[in-house]
Amino acid sequence: MNLLLHTLLLSVLLCLRACQAFAPLLKTFPASSQSALARAPTRSATVPAGSRSRGQSRDATTVLTRLGMMFGRGRNPPPTLSEEDLATMAKSREEANQKIENFLEKRRADRKARKEAEQAEQREKVANRMKAEKEEAEHSKVYIPQRLEEIEREQAVLKDRMSAFNTKIKDKDIGDL
Repeated sequence: MNLLLHTLLLSVLLCLRACQAFAPLLKTFPASSQSALARAPTRSATVPAGSRSRGQSRDATTVLTRLGMMFGRGRNPPPTLSEEDLATMAKSREEANQKIENFLEKRRADRKARKEAEQAEQREKVANRMKAEKEEAEHSKVYIPQRLEEIEREQAVLKDRMSAFNTKIKDKDIGDL
């Protein structure tokens, strides 16, 4: 139940926010067109027939006008915007566009920096792998001949032991075994 109430309250607040966002648009229409639109909406700016639900034949200005009346405007005609208000709106729009552009530029720069860092990391990995392969090859050049010499010495020692063992066996009598 609390979740339902919370969702309902949230949707009402969102609707109020949307109405506040459209409030400057309501001020731009002259009073004569507001009253005419409230009485009988025109078909010139209506929603296309395919996208309308049942009973929906109002145009956007009618909807905005009625929303304005619902939220405290009453039937009083809204005042038109002054040049100062229009300049303020244009300035705030420019500031918002600049903030968006700055954000997008920062995001592009971050992506580029991340991509460069990943490429540098890949280059470092390749360089480390090449260095390791080179060291291993260098080690193999030195180690393999040394190991071959050790193996040859071990084989010589084993041959000597085998020959000594064989001569010992030949020297012994069969009866002693």
